[in-house]
Amino acid sequence: MIIALPLAGCGKKEADFSETKAICELATLKCYYHNTSELKQEASGIGKVFGNIGYKKAWIEYDGIVKLGIDASKVKIEPNGNKVKVYVPNATILGVDIDVDSISETVSETGWFTKITTEERGETQKKAQEDMKMKAENNTALLSQATQRAKDTLKDYIINVGALIGVEYEIEWVVDENA
Repeated sequence: MIIALPLAGCGKKEADFSETKAICELATLKCYYHNTSELKQEASGIGKVFGNIGYKKAWIEYDGIVKLGIDASKVKIEPNGNKVKVYVPNATILGVDIDVDSISETVSETGWFTKITTEERGETQKKAQEDMKMKAENNTALLSQATQRAKDTLKDYIINVGALIGVEYEIEWVVDENA
């Protein structure tokens, strides 16, 4: 029994890839945008004649951050001896944030008895945020860069896990188009 205890920790070590989610979050790519949004409403009917009643125009500028990366819950790592098969989804937009402190109204015009409401400003901001997201979703180079960054970070992680247990892993990548 005395001899068995010191040898109990000498068994073969297993790879532990439990930190995959945290590693994927580290690989998130942040892109900073400066954007503008416009609110415009023309005067109509009799309002055109009497002081342009109903006319509104505002030009809003702001800074924003678009976060791109892979969905960590869809990453699957399958070790098999010294080979590791890694299933990764393509990068997507993980979030769009507007820096509220950067919002400025550079142009604001209204007709008589007409105001730009808080709701209209909010709608303009929401439209701008959706526009920023759409531009990022259509930027295939940026999405490709985010996917590659995630793969590079995962590769480094797998190599380090292997080094801890004395295994040099050969990595096979499977990009899951449907994930």
